[in-house]
Amino acid sequence: MGLGEPDPSGAKKKLYDSCLSIVRQCANQYLKFDVLYLWLPREEKRKVFAAARLAVPCLARYENDWATDEMLRRYYSPRRRRLNRHKQEAEAGGEKPSSPPQIPRKSVYGYKDDGSMRTIRKAVLGPIQSADPAEKALYEKYVAAVRVAAAAAGITYNAWLRDIPRAQLAQTISIRFTEARELQPGLAQYENDWLTRDLLRAFHSDKRRDMKNKHVPLAPAGPPELPAVIPKPPGCDYKGYALREVMGLGLPDPDGSKKALFKAYVQAIHYAAHEVPYDFNWPVMLTPPAALEKVYAMAQQLQPTLARYEGNWASRYLLQSCVASRRRFLKLQRHAELRRVRRLERSSPS
Repeated sequence: MGLGEPDPSGAKKKLYDSCLSIVRQCANQYLKFDVLYLWLPREEKRKVFAAARLAVPCLARYENDWATDEMLRRYYSPRRRRLNRHKQEAEAGGEKPSSPPQIPRKSVYGYKDDGSMRTIRKAVLGPIQSADPAEKALYEKYVAAVRVAAAAAGITYNAWLRDIPRAQLAQTISIRFTEARELQPGLAQYENDWLTRDLLRAFHSDKRRDMKNKHVPLAPAGPPELPAVIPKPPGCDYKGYALREVMGLGLPDPDGSKKALFKAYVQAIHYAAHEVPYDFNWPVMLTPPAALEKVYAMAQQLQPTLARYEGNWASRYLLQSCVASRRRFLKLQRHAELRRVRRLERSSPS
């Protein structure tokens, strides 16, 4: 925000404290703190932003109210937790509960909240060694229910959850939450479905990483419109963006679909080359045509639109890049092993 050091007179700190105080006052005036900040309606945020700008005009210089948004986010969650805790204490004191008790989202002791399966398990069960076997079994049923609900809802792994549009994500996630609660009604006791949301996010991330490590191609969300048959262009040795351009997948690309499709083609060729398997000891020009056709056929099974390139010329260029990269890696491995052996020979007593 430009209000850090140096600040010999303390004016920057005073300005920051006043901005923070105004944001908190506006939040208490316009917000109810009944939902997670992630799902807070944008209209309510805009009311807070407008009131804060009116009280402290210098907040208007931050583009899209990012500074106000960050201060509001840092204040909103702790405030909401305190209100929920006071509500639970009042209900435990003998007052009639207004709703069934729910389990709030716990902090993980001694661990960074990185969203991994291990972290979520520790948040639910506490120390793994002292957890009750019955609770462990119930937790495993919760995990299985979320996985089944994710698969039943037609989950795709084209993008990270954070990159999916908010409206589409909210609709899809609500369907998965409902299905998971039908399989395991105990999931409804967790406040605002935080356990289901964390498990779904961790499962989605693990699945994407696993597919990426295995070179399984991820299909693009919306493939662009291309001709039915694309002949080979004049010239040779296309690679990188030049290859994307001659394949009809260059700029303009406002929605990123062309780049995603090109990446899916590259992943399909890599996957097919390792599955056939292709002999990386030889370059493409010295490989028998029958071996190349096997790679092309498997890649077209993964990405059928590769067949539109006449004579598999696009697949050949992609395979050349794949083989060249793999051969460089193998060469570096051989040199590293040779250097290691030589170091051992020099260090060993003669």
